[in-house]
Amino acid sequence: NFSTKGISMLAEYDQQRLLISTILGEFYLYDGKHLTPFDILDINVSNYIKKNIPRYGLRISSGDFALATAKGGIVVFGPEGHIKDIINKDTGLQNDNVMYIFEDAGGNLWLCLEEGISKIEYTSPVSIYDHRCGLPGNVLSVVKHHGKIYAGTTKGLYVLESVSSFPEIPQEFRAIPGIPYYCRS
Repeated sequence: NFSTKGISMLAEYDQQRLLISTILGEFYLYDGKHLTPFDILDINVSNYIKKNIPRYGLRISSGDFALATAKGGIVVFGPEGHIKDIINKDTGLQNDNVMYIFEDAGGNLWLCLEEGISKIEYTSPVSIYDHRCGLPGNVLSVVKHHGKIYAGTTKGLYVLESVSSFPEIPQEFRAIPGIPYYCRS
């Protein structure tokens, strides 16, 4: 019964079905007659969505879904239920209270926040890694090796690793032991 759950997202899933999200963080596929539960495959992300109260969602041009939350920024996930991205205050958003999302013709996501508006160049190939993801000092060199990004800084050598609760989203640099000084190359 949606009258007690409230709907936060109603978006086209495919040509036959809609994806519905409730403000309780429950997801369903609806084919016009039947509701089928839809699972976000990572239980940590599912719990994150429920805890942070879904507000509004849409299907973006990449085919993924972007879901605004009241306390956790936005969550982007693929049609199969795999997490793609979490964008919140920890990753540079002004605040975590997102009321509405709009995608413009260039694939940029515009977020209506508790205070202000943010534009995310979601389709941009550029990423910013700074002190918010544990990268201290001045960066002197960067190399990608076996799928991992290494950064040499004035404080040592660091590797970009996944955060355990969201392993698909690399967002934290970890110091490589034994190299605590300048790492130029």
